[in-house]
Amino acid sequence: MNHQNILIIDDDEICCLLMKERFELLGFTVAYLLNGRKSLQLIRETKPALVVLDIHLPEMDGFEIIRELGEDRPYIIAVSSSLTFINSIKRMGANEAYIKADFEEIIQAVSQYFSKQSA
Repeated sequence: MNHQNILIIDDDEICCLLMKERFELLGFTVAYLLNGRKSLQLIRETKPALVVLDIHLPEMDGFEIIRELGEDRPYIIAVSSSLTFINSIKRMGANEAYIKADFEEIIQAVSQYFSKQSA
């Protein structure tokens, strides 16, 4: 497992590119996918340390991804535009969850996770 490897799963490519750029500036290796179903295989093959997971995705949503991964899953920071889904996804097994529009809070959460891992 690459301890600095982040996978972003979001159907909004502009959002993916913005996060990818910010994370790379912080020194992380970043990949992104726009499709939920394709992400399962990539997570299992590459075993990223952290996944930023949008809840609303084509073909397979964030809830289904977490359920399919089971207990053997990376650290997951879920994002959604709905507070209702934020509370639900945390109960499903996401480690953290944020409102999607709060971009800086998501960046900070990722940075804090890796800081704790290297301490």
